[in-house]
Amino acid sequence: MSLVKVVSLPKNENLLAALKQGALLLRSNALTPDSVRLEKKLLGREWAVVCNRRPAEVDREITRAGWHLFFIPPELTATAIARDEHSATGRALAKLLAQAEAQGMNALEITGLSLKEWAGFYRVTVRGVLRHLQRSYLLFQERENSSLESWPAAA
Repeated sequence: MSLVKVVSLPKNENLLAALKQGALLLRSNALTPDSVRLEKKLLGREWAVVCNRRPAEVDREITRAGWHLFFIPPELTATAIARDEHSATGRALAKLLAQAEAQGMNALEITGLSLKEWAGFYRVTVRGVLRHLQRSYLLFQERENSSLESWPAAA
C-alpha cells in the first residue's frame, strides 16, 4: 500500500551493524499506510529492517495515519554460537523471528544485542519485543474478520 524502498543486505555487510538496538524489523509483506514512507533493507525473503526511522518515529507516523503498531511484552531472547559473527548473528536472529512468526506477529523491535568471542567461537544473543502493525485498533481484529467471513451462513 505504501511506497517502500527495499534493498538487499549484501553478504559482506556486517549484520550486527544493521541490527543495532532499537532497530525495527517488519515482515516484507506487512501492509503499511500510504502516507508512511519506509526505507527497508531486506533480511532474507521474509523480513526487512527499517533504515530511515526509529521505532518511536514509525509508531507516531502510523498512529497519525490511523493505524496501530502494537507493543507485545515480554522481551524474547535467542542465542546462537558459530565460528564467525555473521553466522552466529544470522542464526540468533532467525530463532527470534521464528518466535515472532509462531505468534502471528509482523514486526519485531530489537532491544539488545550482545556478541562474545571465546576460543574462536562467537556467541550472539539477540533480544527483542514483539510488535504488530495493522489498521484495526483491536489486535488481530482484521484476521478474525476474514476468517469469520469464510464460515457458512446459519440456516
